[in-house]
Amino acid sequence: MRGTVDGSLTLQRAPGKPALVSGALAFTSTRIPLTALIPSSSSLPTSALPLPLAFDLGIEAGRDVRVQSGAVDIGASGILLLAGTLAAPTLNGRLNATGGNVSFYRTFDVQSGSLVFTPDTGVIPFVRTTATTHISNPDTDILLRASGSATALTVDFASNPAYSREQIVGLLVGAQAFGAVAGVSPSGTTANQPSIFQSTAIGYVNQQFTRAFLEPLESGIGSSLGLQNLRLNAGLGGELGGSLSKSLGGGLTVSFAESYGPIERRSIALRKSFRRSATIQLALFSASGTPPVGSITGLTLDPTRPIDLSLLSLIPPAGSTGFTLSYQHRFW
Repeated sequence: MRGTVDGSLTLQRAPGKPALVSGALAFTSTRIPLTALIPSSSSLPTSALPLPLAFDLGIEAGRDVRVQSGAVDIGASGILLLAGTLAAPTLNGRLNATGGNVSFYRTFDVQSGSLVFTPDTGVIPFVRTTATTHISNPDTDILLRASGSATALTVDFASNPAYSREQIVGLLVGAQAFGAVAGVSPSGTTANQPSIFQSTAIGYVNQQFTRAFLEPLESGIGSSLGLQNLRLNAGLGGELGGSLSKSLGGGLTVSFAESYGPIERRSIALRKSFRRSATIQLALFSASGTPPVGSITGLTLDPTRPIDLSLLSLIPPAGSTGFTLSYQHRFW
């Protein structure tokens, strides 16, 4: 872990009780390895006895705090309370994602996410993340959802055009170029299509470029303009885009996204949150380009595979213009 930490700690001792570490810490411009959030059960020898320490410590993830490890690079903000003892620590609170990307055969841009900690699960968070990526052959937008305990995540997919989970995984690994994805035909010639190894390498270079050059720019501009979230994206394939969001107070947030490349996409959304358990959102979107064959205004017509509205508003398909109105209620 590296970065800047401000705050104060107090050590209190009482006869017959563990020493109590209390206070508050605020992290800024910090990089945290993913393993720090998911400790290994074998991190300490079974014969080792932990020090008799107890905690009552507030932890704040502020400006430019990111979780980075290999294929993961996600910004996070929020407040946590560290309690319990060194032998059995607990965390209570929530960290919200402020953008970033994860690699799952290809690089996915994180659209939203959260880590929720509750004392009954110790320091293992409940994860909920939504991320998107685009495949050019055939033109497909893919939505990845990961949820569940950090040690037992469930990963689900949606796509536009709509494909099954098996077909989507085949697209992600590039199997369509060999005719190995049932029901999916590559668009045009496959002679110039990158292999899975080339796609992985390109995704890695794009990810490292974002970390090294765009991250500091995001943090500096976002802080100076008072933005809640600013993301910039640039790829070797000529794609360029960005998104921003700003809190208007009272649980109301406005966001805007725009991207350039083979298809120019724009979207603007107004979201109202109610006590973190319910959210209502209105999103307007448009995308240039020619709708694919077999579709109406850019949306594949297949009543057996309905369009995922979350994906529709995040990545509008070519030749489409419209809006989505959604209501979400969480029961955790």
